[in-house]
Amino acid sequence: MMMTVGEFLQRVEDHLSTSGVAPTRFGITVANDPNFVRDLRSGRVPNLELAGRVIAHIKAAEEAAPLADAPSAPEVAA
Repeated sequence: MMMTVGEFLQRVEDHLSTSGVAPTRFGITVANDPNFVRDLRSGRVPNLELAGRVIAHIKAAEEAAPLADAPSAPEVAA
């Protein structure tokens, strides 16, 4: 899926707001760069390899996180 730089930044921002991960922590994790998100916000354009790594990380985090809207399993009385 192709996306614009603006769509990429929005995807990162959405992930940060829903996951609660700090921008600095996210940047260190995905790019080994604590300023990664700040630089994106300032107009940095990541290369395709890095952008792919970032999107893969976000997708993996979304798949691993429990869905907030999913109904919880009923409790079983002991």
